[in-house]
Amino acid sequence: MRNPLARNAFRMLLAAAALAGSGACRDVIRLGPPPVLDDRLIVYAALDADSAWHPLAVWPAEKGRLLTTAEARLYRASAGSADAAWELVDATIELHDRDVCRPRYPFAGGSLCLRFEAVLEPGSTYRVEVASEGRATAAGETGVVGPFTVESAALSGGEESATLTAAWTPSVLAERYVVSVRRFNVRLIGGERGWFTDSGGTSITTGVPGSAIRNALEPLTLDVVSFDANLWAYLTTGSGGDGFSIPPVQNVEGGFGVVGSFTFRSRPLAFGGAP
Repeated sequence: MRNPLARNAFRMLLAAAALAGSGACRDVIRLGPPPVLDDRLIVYAALDADSAWHPLAVWPAEKGRLLTTAEARLYRASAGSADAAWELVDATIELHDRDVCRPRYPFAGGSLCLRFEAVLEPGSTYRVEVASEGRATAAGETGVVGPFTVESAALSGGEESATLTAAWTPSVLAERYVVSVRRFNVRLIGGERGWFTDSGGTSITTGVPGSAIRNALEPLTLDVVSFDANLWAYLTTGSGGDGFSIPPVQNVEGGFGVVGSFTFRSRPLAFGGAP
């Protein structure tokens, strides 16, 4: 991500869901008897069509174990193929410093960090496969959401009773959009949580709490993130708990985690004037 601060809503959602989700996966493994689960991988791959670099975080499902090597492959579905046919786009075994993955996966402190290099085609389907010696291959497929434009963004009313009105063009394959007022405090654990809401359409009119405006970064900016169905489902499902943890909806076969996509846009947010 070229601007981690601007992608506050995405990081907050992904971090919160993954902290609960990966813990849920591990609780299920710890409480469940089948030892065959011990060789699984957890994979997080959130693809961004705006970037040519796509970091992914990988680590073992069982507690107390570390990975030292992994191989990741990225495939694109062949256009016009009646059957499932995949074209290899990139493959890598190169491990990167965790700082490469941390802006996108701030929760994945003990993981391996790999990175694909590829220009993605919005609307196309991609497959991520990750293998590590002695472990089952983990794989997931997703469509890549497309670019969009925030056409208007304005706040009206007073600071304690402001109304946000915004509209944007459609993002191809988007399941949901997350909208937030950019804030200066981007801490994901502890401190005051930022404000955000979501929309299934391409416009929104909603109240904004005064705390969101008081904590907003100047000049006021609206952030909008489009999510594909896989990433959105993962971020908004699952629950924690010591005895009955429920993992989030996942689309990684042979392992745990999510392969999904997102696209980020922003626009200056007018207050009391024309959007």
